[in-house]
Amino acid sequence: MKAKVKVKAKVKGKHRHPLQGASVLTGNQSERERDIAARNREEAMKTQTGNLLVVDDEQVVCDSCARILGERGFNVETETDPSKALRMAEQNDYAVILLDIKMPRIDGFEFIKEVRKKHKDARIVMITGYPSNDNVKMAEQLGVADFIPKPFSPDELLEAITKLVPKDLTDTKVAEPEEAVSVAPIAEPVSALTEERRGIHYESEYAFLDEAWVRREEHGVARVGAFLSSDEARETTAVQLPRVGDRTYKGLPLASFSVSRGMRHIVPSPITGKVIAVNTALADAKAGTWVNPCRDGWIACVRSESVDTDLATCGTRKVILAMADETAGERQAKELAELGCASQVAVSMGTTLEALNTSSSSLVLLDAASFDADGPQLVAAINERFSNAKVVVVADPDSRWEAEYRALKIFYYAVKPLTDAELLDVLDSAFGTTIEPAPEVAPSGTLPDWVSKVRITNRHSQDVNLLVSGEALLAHKGVGLQLRKLIFEGNYPITFTLGAKSYDAIEVMQEANRCDRMLFLESRDSGRVPGSVEITSGCATLKGIGGGDERVKTLVIQPKSETSGELVFDARTSKAIAEFILGQMESN
Repeated sequence: MKAKVKVKAKVKGKHRHPLQGASVLTGNQSERERDIAARNREEAMKTQTGNLLVVDDEQVVCDSCARILGERGFNVETETDPSKALRMAEQNDYAVILLDIKMPRIDGFEFIKEVRKKHKDARIVMITGYPSNDNVKMAEQLGVADFIPKPFSPDELLEAITKLVPKDLTDTKVAEPEEAVSVAPIAEPVSALTEERRGIHYESEYAFLDEAWVRREEHGVARVGAFLSSDEARETTAVQLPRVGDRTYKGLPLASFSVSRGMRHIVPSPITGKVIAVNTALADAKAGTWVNPCRDGWIACVRSESVDTDLATCGTRKVILAMADETAGERQAKELAELGCASQVAVSMGTTLEALNTSSSSLVLLDAASFDADGPQLVAAINERFSNAKVVVVADPDSRWEAEYRALKIFYYAVKPLTDAELLDVLDSAFGTTIEPAPEVAPSGTLPDWVSKVRITNRHSQDVNLLVSGEALLAHKGVGLQLRKLIFEGNYPITFTLGAKSYDAIEVMQEANRCDRMLFLESRDSGRVPGSVEITSGCATLKGIGGGDERVKTLVIQPKSETSGELVFDARTSKAIAEFILGQMESN
């Protein structure tokens, strides 16, 4: 005989529970009736409880939902084509449909209206990167059961589903997995803090390449983003993101932030790999909505075969919290961890100086009230012994030691309370990098400005040709100037050929036959982030005539301007691209 289980139908608004109408056991039922009811309940669970449909034009979202919900025993069907998904929804009775709003051909609201014609009580949960007030109101009018903004965590997704399909039913179908649910590539954790405390050390899970951050996730995936100042976040007018499927290279551009006053901030990638998801909500966000750059400022999820190597060469942002109140230090450390910083609480002058012995380039947040008259002496000792350390003094408004602090070499003097925006800007100033314009030298005036060919003998004794199509490399500024400097500094045997040139197939083949390997460089607008590089084997010019292909690679670089092919960016980006080109010439 089946065990007695009571099932309560939970109704939200006008929508019935998916098991409403199934037999419910009562104390007055006969044994036969109880057996029939139990069989009915089991059949209902098989056909309805685990039957979900996920509709999203991003495959990574579908895969993530399927994995998270599948591990909880649901039968999950996914579809990226909304037209196909609509036919599936019309032909089947799903317990819950998880639906994106913005999709090609049919948007989420049109989808709901069509589904309601066949299944007026269909339960819809909207998952979207566009949680505007208008969208929320429209969803309510259409009877949407729940609304989950992207990015979402596994817990948020499971909570929304188990409200509609009760946990006591799903638990009877599948046991709780022994291991925690894997975090989906697009899912943001509830807290960015890895609170691994060793004594009074607090670790963070973020690593940095200048202002770009990276955080390891699962299965070789890393989430990457940008840590910009509050002013830049507030004044950002447009964001250009990589595309799903793009390959990004460490140090080369990942995203571009257009800031008011016509400035453009190009953010480098801290990791090499394939982009599998992008934060479209970042590009659509209005200026001023950036609150926490390690939560709101994620750009993409990247799958990499060398994530350990890339992370090992990124840096850690370390902060020493010099304050007597360890409890207050713990609160501050948690806040800093969510902003990507590892922290150590130092409760005395001695422990502060000892902490700096192991991390002399740290930022020190010094609570003036904790040290009273000894505070200025501590700052003087830090300046004398640790020249790379930056000291931020946080003091009460009426601190009697303000003049003494300001007379010393300190990085910043803050009056309590230290606001979120103020702390964010302090971290950006302390750990970020200054983006300088591209350096240039005066053009010769008599020689051509452009470079058409660079030939070197690399460390492997290979003769390598770099052919440059059109007016891409300038000899006196941008990537061209930086490449010349790197080659001269490396003492490579070199030949530079000046003058803009368009190569035909015969010339390309001849050049390929004169060397061991050849790179063909093109500057071409393909709508990507300025400075991003795409590598392909062979050369389009040689297609169909044979010869040389196996020794030739083509580098296509996105120029900064749609009207000019000149590869001139800020100093950091120009140098990074030049280093990448030389690395390709140097590789065996």
